Amino acid sequence: MKLRKTITEPKTDPAYTDSAIESQVGGNHYQVLGVQPLEATFANFGYIGLRASVHTKVCKYLTRDKGTHKEDITKAIHVLQMQLEFLERSENECLL
Repeated sequence: MKLRKTITEPKTDPAYTDSAIESQVGGNHYQVLGVQPLEATFANFGYIGLRASVHTKVCKYLTRDKGTHKEDITKAIHVLQMQLEFLERSENECLL
């Protein structure tokens, strides 16, 4: 099982990796699972299903009152960074 790094702020945190999919903002609950929920969504429903999931997650993070607002914004940005990576992966698969 590949463990992911936990980051608090993208690009400014020393644990930051170039891959948003391989990192996590706040907590370590996905590290224990070994798979990001968006990875499972992409595998099962493709990029179209992933887009719907990302929309839901970003709205959730930007409207909730849990933790700090700064962390919620960082989580929303992180989800959008993952969407970009899945888009690139999807485009590359179409080229094969």
